[in-house]
Amino acid sequence: MEAFCIFNFIKSPYVELLFNQNAKNMELFNELEQLVANARKDAEAFYSKGNKAAGTRLRKSMQEAKNKAHDIRKEVTEKKNEG
Repeated sequence: MEAFCIFNFIKSPYVELLFNQNAKNMELFNELEQLVANARKDAEAFYSKGNKAAGTRLRKSMQEAKNKAHDIRKEVTEKKNEG
């Protein structure tokens, strides 16, 4: 029987699958973060300068963020209830 080696475990398909799954799970959260960061410019233009077109873009971005947050909520609930 081969002795346990942490480096072989780290390189194992199980760990790779687990790492890839966690990266996939964080993808939605990262997309939400990016949406909010991108909306900041439009928020500043709308609130500071009264730019109506920026307000329209801001509303669209916030709707996308709401939908993305809902997807994250569903995913978290599913993962929590897996057992």
